[in-house]
Amino acid sequence: MKIYISGAITGLPFNEAKNNFEAMAAIIEHSGNEPINPFDVGLPEGEEHTWEEYMLADMPHLFAADAIYMLNNWQQSKGARIEKAIMEILDKPVFYQASSLPIQAQAMRSGN
Repeated sequence: MKIYISGAITGLPFNEAKNNFEAMAAIIEHSGNEPINPFDVGLPEGEEHTWEEYMLADMPHLFAADAIYMLNNWQQSKGARIEKAIMEILDKPVFYQASSLPIQAQAMRSGN
């Protein structure tokens, strides 16, 4: 299953956001699924782009996913809320990070 990772990026220190996404990608891959990490499929790092440009670059990857995985901070992100809504409209599974465990110990779970 291809699983798109979604969560807050804007407003967080770049390395913190990237590390959160990379850690979850490793967990998803270890579970036998294919992670889609926006840091790996979006626009090149080191260049200035607008929020809209990042969202447009990520959309084809979101639509190619079989499910979406929402990191704990997803509610703080306008983009993540949009991505979740799209996947719900497409009737694709939405998984949520278990808030009580560190990211390295997460297991995917469905529901709120």
